[in-house]
Amino acid sequence: MLQEEGATSSPQQRTAITTHLPKLPNFSGDKKDETSYDLWRYEVECLMRYNVKYSTVLQSFRRSLRGNAARVLMRLGTEASIDDILQRFDSVYGTVEDNENLLSQFYSASQKDNEDVLEWSCRLEDLLNKVIQNGEIPQTNTDQMLRNMFWNGLSENLKDITDNIFMESSKFDDLRKAIRKVEQDKLKRKDSKKHQSIKL
Repeated sequence: MLQEEGATSSPQQRTAITTHLPKLPNFSGDKKDETSYDLWRYEVECLMRYNVKYSTVLQSFRRSLRGNAARVLMRLGTEASIDDILQRFDSVYGTVEDNENLLSQFYSASQKDNEDVLEWSCRLEDLLNKVIQNGEIPQTNTDQMLRNMFWNGLSENLKDITDNIFMESSKFDDLRKAIRKVEQDKLKRKDSKKHQSIKL
């Protein structure tokens, strides 16, 4: 956690802070916004871990907000700390689904017809991350959960030809990479056959 600065900065120091602000993604709280709340909050937490002045972090924080999110901040007043702001934002934008429902979504998820392997794996990770944020399971216990659910939820045409890969890959990232390669090889063969049929 960052400690607030007690001393007032000089004009020169304030100028330096203003012109060298770390950049955070913009967040407005709009459902159509390109940056989701969980991604924006992650970027804030990462910035707070760096050896950066509290006032600099707070200024970057404020400048990243747009629209409704900026109004939520404004209603907290000018003296609100980062902890105060994050607590309010969690109540406004954080997940409110209960753990049972989140876990049910994770365990019932499967690859959609229009999803490639990368999109499917990332969606699964997002579902599990919500469970972690709710404190249901520690992050250290997630690799095997992801590995098993990723393969179990694969489309049947990939699952049928990757059984041996699943058995040989003990880690989620290794399994994802290997199956992405299988998917890529399938697409190349499909494109090759398509070009051959056009020539004929």
